[in-house]
Amino acid sequence: MASLSLILEKLAANLPILDYCYILTGRINKAFPVVAYMSKKKKLLAQTEHLSYMFLGILAQILLQTYLALLIFAGCFVVAFPLELYLIKKYPNFVTWEWAKNKSYKFILSVFGWVSINIILYYLTGIIIGKILF
Repeated sequence: MASLSLILEKLAANLPILDYCYILTGRINKAFPVVAYMSKKKKLLAQTEHLSYMFLGILAQILLQTYLALLIFAGCFVVAFPLELYLIKKYPNFVTWEWAKNKSYKFILSVFGWVSINIILYYLTGIIIGKILF
């Protein structure tokens, strides 16, 4: 069982904007040792993909109602999650998937669980920003 401090560290590393601070200071390697091999540039590139979910949330809030936007996001997530898991095992040499090359499905799923928290928080942040602005 993971210690409470490590779980809190992982949660803090998943908070929008704070995650960039973790990457720039190198503390992300302590929270997620699996990405320690990646350069800061690669980590920032991978994290910037998650930033796009915030803009997607803003757009969804502008164009749709909040609950409908969340429902569409959940539907896409249910489809994308297993697809990406399959692709990670099929194409392990992809730039941001190198870490999963020799890992089990259970380990990859646990990492995906933490990544999904980050993506969901960015999306919800986008919805909140969209609600405030519009």
